[in-house]
Amino acid sequence: ELDFLLLKKNTSAEPITFENLNTLRRIIPFTINHNLGEIVGAYNNKNELISASFFIKSHQKCINLLSASSEEGHALSADVAIFDHYIKENAERLLTLDFGVSVENHHHEFAIGFGAIPVTYSRLKMKRWYDYIFHK
Repeated sequence: ELDFLLLKKNTSAEPITFENLNTLRRIIPFTINHNLGEIVGAYNNKNELISASFFIKSHQKCINLLSASSEEGHALSADVAIFDHYIKENAERLLTLDFGVSVENHHHEFAIGFGAIPVTYSRLKMKRWYDYIFHK
């Protein structure tokens, strides 16, 4: 878990805040301990984590909540190997895999390569009374 978080922190295009890191440090072990989450990783020949994905499962659905790859991981297509492995391991289960990417994201093509089908989700934005007062 710690190796995954360090990989994510060190390879993320946007800095991960201390608050978000602490939230992940609580969510990941909780979901793993309750059989709701799983981290799948790929290692190089020096036994260094070069790519990993955190999957969260519930109600016959599995979402790739977070992924990280080092430069070496990208070069070796380790993320492809992780998803290939995950799909093979769960092929006999009634489970829908959500790649956790949007159509606007360049990772969309990655998901399509595995046969993913785009799904449209509705978005709801709520305005509270104080949003009108403070013009947010």
